[in-house]
Amino acid sequence: MIDERGQRITELLTDNVHAEMAAFRALHELEMDDRTIETLAEAVAANVMYAFAVDWSPSWLPPGVPHSWLWDGHWFARCPACLRDSAPAASQEAAVTWAETHAAEHHA
Repeated sequence: MIDERGQRITELLTDNVHAEMAAFRALHELEMDDRTIETLAEAVAANVMYAFAVDWSPSWLPPGVPHSWLWDGHWFARCPACLRDSAPAASQEAAVTWAETHAAEHHA
């Protein structure tokens, strides 16, 4: 049985595989529809999760520091404990504060 964090890791891995496959398709002008790429990404992620120990561990961040990003004019941050993403925020600081506060709740 997969726990909530494991499920979120699977989702993040699937999203990353999907993004890489979509970029590869565009770069090489492959004729693959979105559904095919989605299905392949899900299959690759499922097989990786089945055979390997996988965790969210971005090399560009120190351990425990929330990942934050700007998307479509809004800031988001990811709780490093449960990997839940913040709601859209007006500033990076607001998004990171949410993630830090949320992470602290896991240790309370």
